[in-house]
Parts: sequence; C-alpha cells; structure tokens
Amino acid sequence: MAQRQTLLTRLSRLSVAGLLWAQACSAQIESGNRSKLAEDSWSVRMATALMNRHPDTLSHSNEARKGRWTYEQGVALEAIRRMWVASGDDRYFAYIKKNIDQFVTEDGSIKTYEYDTFNLDNIATGRQLLMLYRTTQDPKYRKAARVLRDQLADHPRTTSGGFWHKKIYPYQMWLDGIYMAEPFYAQYALTFDEPASFDDIAHQIILVEERTRDSRTGLLY
Repeated sequence: MAQRQTLLTRLSRLSVAGLLWAQACSAQIESGNRSKLAEDSWSVRMATALMNRHPDTLSHSNEARKGRWTYEQGVALEAIRRMWVASGDDRYFAYIKKNIDQFVTEDGSIKTYEYDTFNLDNIATGRQLLMLYRTTQDPKYRKAARVLRDQLADHPRTTSGGFWHKKIYPYQMWLDGIYMAEPFYAQYALTFDEPASFDDIAHQIILVEERTRDSRTGLLY
C-alpha cells in the first residue's frame, strides 16, 4: 500500500509539473494569433474603464495601501497583459510598463516591497516583471524578478515543505497562495532554466490539494 501511494504521489507530481510547464510556456507567448477586438466588447470596455479610472498607476482604495506593491495590482495587470496578447494593442503594454516602472528602479529594487514580511501576495505582480524582461531585455526587470525569486528561496515553510502564506501566519498554507506564487515561480523557472523548481511547485499544489479538500463536497476550502 505504501509503495502504491508513493507511486501515485510521483505520478501526481509529474502530471502537475507537466501542466505547470505548459502553463508557463503559454504565458510567455507575447505574440501570435492576434485580432482586433471590438471597441464595444465587454473586455475592451472593462480594460478601458480601469485604465481611465487609474491613468497613472493602479492604486488601492484604502489610503494606507495606495501607491504600494500589492497583489491587487498584479491581478489587474495580468488581465491587461492578456488584453495586449489578444489584441496586439500596444496601449495595454504601455500601461503595464508605466505601472511597473513606478516601482522598479534601475538597480532592480522594488519600491515599497518588504522582503522580510515573507508574504506570498507580493509575488503575484512579479509575472509582469518577467513579461517586461522577455519583451524589452531591460536587466532591471530581471533583477527585480530575482528579488522575488530570492524571497521564495528563503520563504518559511511548513514541516511538509509548503510555503507559509505570510510570516505573520506561521505554518499556514492558504489556497490562494498557489495563485499568488506558483505562476511566477513556474514562469521564472522556465525563463531562467530551473527545471528542478517544477518539482517544488508541484509539491506546493499537491500539498494544498491534500490538506484543503472537503471530503464531503469535494471542494477546496
């Protein structure tokens, strides 16, 4: 029974790692089949409304979090990136770059980012650093992405090897931590040739699935 469970675990990791590799590859496609999106489509209307509402930089409505490196910014900018990929409209790319450039300095430092908080939420926006590096080859984006990768290397872990969600929540893995960290982690591993990292990424996802699935409903919580 133990051998069978070990085999299943290995197969699960291979399957997850394969899916992650495929996702990371697809996320790196910044060109391809693009089509002009109708100006009255909901996707264009929503993206335009967001950019009009936040013309200079995405900001949080909470005053204490305005002008800070946050996951909310990362979520919205990923949507804008997908609009750029789908349409080829460079105003979307320019908007992402303008936002990120307000935080990333020439030496790769990220303004307002706090390394020592070990907060997985801070990793989410890193996907745009990788996209900007692939597109422009500007080394400041690679350096900034390395800062986030170093956080993951030093990040506190549970006894099973899972990332704590934040330093202030010891030994807690959160379901949304997978969204915050693993896409960046996978894309970084693919971009900078870290094949062994896919085993660790798969391990994070499998751990969360094992520990947070409700046996009665089958849902993750």
